[in-house]
Amino acid sequence: GEAGDGDLFGDSGNPEITLVGTSHSGKNYNFAGFLQEYMGADVLNVAFPGGGLEGSMLQYLGSEDFQKRPPKILIWEFSPLYRLDQETIYRQMMSLLDNGCEGKPAVMSASTTLKPGTNEVLVNGKNGIKDIRNGSNQIDIKFDDTSVKVLQARLWYMNGRHEDLKIEKPETSDTDGRFAFELREDEDWANQQLLALEIQGPEAGTAPQKVEAKVCKRNVFPSAATHTAQAGL
Repeated sequence: GEAGDGDLFGDSGNPEITLVGTSHSGKNYNFAGFLQEYMGADVLNVAFPGGGLEGSMLQYLGSEDFQKRPPKILIWEFSPLYRLDQETIYRQMMSLLDNGCEGKPAVMSASTTLKPGTNEVLVNGKNGIKDIRNGSNQIDIKFDDTSVKVLQARLWYMNGRHEDLKIEKPETSDTDGRFAFELREDEDWANQQLLALEIQGPEAGTAPQKVEAKVCKRNVFPSAATHTAQAGL
C-alpha cells in the first residue's frame, strides 16, 4: 500500500491487528504466532481460556485500549459449533463499539444500592414521560464492584410487555462491572417504549451492591446497516 496506509505491516510498536476468540486462540495453540508469521505483522492477542464465543470480544471492546487505539483489523476466531443467532451478544457489541453511554447525554439515569430481590432502578415518568424507543436507545449499567459477572434485569414497556435479560460473563474474564447493550429491536420490538428497568440484587445475606444505570441514544455508525448473522457461510 501507499505510505498513507499507516503501519499495518510496519514496525511502529503498536499492533494494528487484534485477535479475539475462544480458548483455541490461547497462547498454547500459537494461532496468533501463525498469523504473525504469515502476515508479517504484529498481532495483539486478547483471547483468554474459557472465553467462549463472545467473552474476549466484549472484554476487548469495553477496554480503554480499544477505545483509544482501535485496530485496523479485528480477527474473531470461533468454532462453527457456536450459535450465531444470539442477539444479546450483538446488542452488547454494537453498544461497546462506541463506548456505550460514556460521554453521551443521558436520557434517564439513576444511582442506587441494590438489595436482595427485585430493585426498580429506572422509571420513565418520574420527571415527565420521555420518548425512549427501543430502536434508538441503549443502556449502560455499572456496578461499583468490578467482580460482578452476572446481570439479571427486566425491562418493562409502556404496553405492559417486558423482556427478561440475563448477561453472564465468563468466570475467567477480567471484568469491570459494566454491562452495556442496545435495547431490543428484533421483530416488533424496535418501536416499544421503555417504561422501567428492574435489576436483581445480590443474594440474601450478602452485601448490598451499588450500581449506576443510564439510558442514552444508541451509537450511529457511518453507513450502518442491519446485519443478520448466518452460520455455515
